[in-house]
Amino acid sequence: MNWSNFKSSLFSLISDIRFAIITLTICSISIAAATFIENEFGSNLAFDFIYNNTALYLLFIVTIACFIAIWIKFKFLANRRYAAIFIHSAFIVILTGAVTTHYTGREGSIHLREGETSSTIIYKDGCKGELSYSITLKKFEIEYYEGNEFPLAYKSNITINRDNNSFDATISVNNILRVNGDRIYQLSYDQDLKGSTLLINNDFAGTTITYIGYVLLLIGFIFSIFGKKSRIKDILKAISTKSNKAAIIIALLSMGAITNAKNIDIDDNALIPVEDGKKWESVFVLSNNGIIEPLECHARTILRKITHSNGSDKEKWGARLYMSLISFPEIWCNTPIIYCPDKLIAKSLNIRDGKYVSFNALFDENGAYKLNSQNIKYSEAKELKKLDERVRIFSAIINCSLLKIFPSENGDWCSTNNTTLFGKDSIFASSAIALYIKAKIEKTNSNEIIDHITAFQEMKCSTLPSSTKKDAAIIYSKVQIFKVVAFGYIILGIILLFFAIKYANGITFMQQIKVGAIMGGVFAIFLLHTLGISLRWYVSEQPPWSNTYETMLYIAWCITLGGLLFMKKNTIVVALSTIMAAVTLFISSLSWLEPVVTPLMPVLNSPWLILHVTIITASYGFFGISAITGVFTLLLSFKRNSTRTVKELTLINEFLMYIGLILVTAGTFLGAVWANLSWGRYWGWDAKESWALITIFVYTIVTHLRLVPKFKNDIIWSALSIFATASVLMTYFGVNYYLSGLHSYGNNDTPPAIEYIIVFYILIAILTVIALLKHKQNKGNL
Repeated sequence: MNWSNFKSSLFSLISDIRFAIITLTICSISIAAATFIENEFGSNLAFDFIYNNTALYLLFIVTIACFIAIWIKFKFLANRRYAAIFIHSAFIVILTGAVTTHYTGREGSIHLREGETSSTIIYKDGCKGELSYSITLKKFEIEYYEGNEFPLAYKSNITINRDNNSFDATISVNNILRVNGDRIYQLSYDQDLKGSTLLINNDFAGTTITYIGYVLLLIGFIFSIFGKKSRIKDILKAISTKSNKAAIIIALLSMGAITNAKNIDIDDNALIPVEDGKKWESVFVLSNNGIIEPLECHARTILRKITHSNGSDKEKWGARLYMSLISFPEIWCNTPIIYCPDKLIAKSLNIRDGKYVSFNALFDENGAYKLNSQNIKYSEAKELKKLDERVRIFSAIINCSLLKIFPSENGDWCSTNNTTLFGKDSIFASSAIALYIKAKIEKTNSNEIIDHITAFQEMKCSTLPSSTKKDAAIIYSKVQIFKVVAFGYIILGIILLFFAIKYANGITFMQQIKVGAIMGGVFAIFLLHTLGISLRWYVSEQPPWSNTYETMLYIAWCITLGGLLFMKKNTIVVALSTIMAAVTLFISSLSWLEPVVTPLMPVLNSPWLILHVTIITASYGFFGISAITGVFTLLLSFKRNSTRTVKELTLINEFLMYIGLILVTAGTFLGAVWANLSWGRYWGWDAKESWALITIFVYTIVTHLRLVPKFKNDIIWSALSIFATASVLMTYFGVNYYLSGLHSYGNNDTPPAIEYIIVFYILIAILTVIALLKHKQNKGNL
C-alpha cells in the first residue's frame, strides 16, 4: 500500500461517524471505570491508571482528529452548517486545552500547621518541588451559621513571603489567592483545627485554551437554536401542529393515590388549646439542621420523622401537637404515635399489629429498653435502626432537648434543660417550660409565658427572621404546596392524555375548548408550582436546589415547562410531561428524601450555584420528558397504523434531547468556570465532574447515531432515549449515594433501591425487542 492509499484509508476511517462514536464510547467507559476505582482503591490509582494515563489523552487526540475529518468530509463550511462548525470546533479546542493542561499544568498541595512556614509543594505524583515564595499559616478558623455548629466558611489566614517582601492574605472556599501565576485554594484542614492543607495550581495555557473553547461552544449553541441551518430548526419544521390521524389506544397508567397521612388517634383532651398552639407556632427555634425557624416548621419536620405523616388535621398538628407532647408526656408516652411498619419487628417486641407503637410499649415491666435485647436478622437491622432513631427523637421531644428557644447574646441557642445562660436569663430559661406546664395543669393564663419567651428572643437575638418571612415560613410548612401540585399534575395529565387519544382522528371546536381548559389548568398548577419554589427560596434565603429533595422539585418544574413549550404542537407531549412531573414530585415525597431546609455547605455558598445548578438541573427535566416520550412511543408502536405518530413523537423526542444536551453541556462547563474561580482549577476529575462529562458523551453518541444507517430507526431511537437516562441517574443520584468526592453531598442519606432501576431497564429492553417486531410489521402493512 502506497502512502497516498494509506492516507486515503486513514481519512476514510477517522471521518467515519461510527469510528468517532466508538472513541467516545471507549472514553466514557474508561472515565466511568476510573470513578469506581477511585472510590474503592483511592484517587492515586485512578489517576495513575486512567486519568493521567497517556492512553486517555491519545483517545482525546484521536477524537479531535475525528472531528476535523468529519468537518472536512461533510463540508460544514461550504454547506454553512455554522452550528456544527462552532460546536465541533469548541470540542476540538476544549480537548486541546485538556491535553495542554495534562502536559504543561502543575498541581500540588502544601500542608501547614499554625505558625509553620514552608515553600515545599507535593505534586499529585508524589514528587516534591519548591515554590518561588513561602507560606506561613498564621491561623486557621471556621465560621459557623449563627447559633449552631454548621460551618459557613473555612479560612486560612496566611502570610506570603516573596523576594524579601511579605503580605498577609486570607484564603477560603470560593476565595482563592493568586501569587506568581499560582492559584491557591483552601483544600482541607486538620481535625484539631490547628492545621490547613492548601491546593496550589498553575495552568495558564490550558485554562486559556479551554476558555476559548467555552466561548466557541456558546456561539455554537446560539446557532443551534437560532441559526437557519441547524438540526433543531430542521426538526421544528418537520413537527406537525396536530397529532396524526391514526387512533391511539393504550392503557398507560394505573396509579393509586399516594398520601403520607397515616391514621393516628389524637385525643383532644391530650392537646393544648388552639390559641396556645397559634402562639407557639410563631416562637423561633434553632433546629437541628442549623436553621432559625418558627416552631411550626421545626415541629412538622420532627413529627414527620417519628410518624411518617404530615398530619391530616391542621388544627391538631404542628406546634400544637409538639407542645402537647411536652405538656402531657404521661398521656403521649402511652399513645401509639411512633411509626413501626415492620410486622416482624412488632411481633418480636410483643406489640399488636399496626403501623404505630407507643413509647412505653418499647420498655418491659422492668424498664428495660426492648430494642437493646433484640436478636434480629440482618434484613431487619435497617428497620430496627430507624425505629430506634424515632424512639430517641420522641424521647428528646419529651425532655425538651430539641426545643432550643433561648438565644444568648453570644449567638448560642439553648433548651430549658441545657442552658448556658447566666443570672436571671438562666433562671428564666430553665423554668419557662415548667411554668407553662404548671399553668396548663392549674388552668391559669399560660399565654403570658409564651409572650415572655417571644420577648426574650427579640431582646437577645438581633438577627431573627422578619415577621413577613416568619409568616411565609409557617404558610409554606402548613399548606404542602407540592403535594397539591403533584395531584393536580397527575389528574390533569391523565385527562389530557385521554383527550389526546380520543380526539386523535380529528378535533371539533367544542373539543378544542375542552382541551384548552385542561391546558389552562395545567398552566395554573405550573404557576402554583413556581410559587412554591419561589416561597421556599424566600424562606430559606438560598437557592432551593441545594439538596436532593429541592432539585427534584426543580426538575419537576423543568419537565412541566418543557412540555408546555409544545402546547400548540403536540398535546401528547404536554400530557406525558405533566404526568412525569407528578411522578417526580411523588418520588420527592418518599421517606428517604427529607424536605427540610438545610444550610448551604461552604463550597455551595456562591452566586455561581444559581447559574450552574439551574442550567444543569434543567437539562435533567428535558431528558426526563425525552425518556417518557420514548416509553410512550414504544408502547404506541404496538398499535397498527401508528408509524406516522411514532415518527412525529421521535422527532419531538430528538428535539427534547438536543435541548437537554445543550443545557447539560453548558451547565457542566459553567461548573468548570465556577471550579476555576473557587478551587483554582477548572477540572479535577471529581466523580460528579466525570459523570457529567460521561452524560455529555452518552447523549452526543445517541444524537449522532441517527447518522448511522443501521441505527436510523424510530424504535431504536426511542429505546436509546430511555437507556441514556442511566447516565443522568448516575450523575444525579449515583455519585451522591455510591461514590465519593467533592460533589457527594448526599452520601449520608439512605440510597434508593438500585434493583428497581435494573428491573426497569430490563423491562425496557424486552419492550424494545417486541416494539421492533411490531413496528417492522406495521411498516410492512403500509
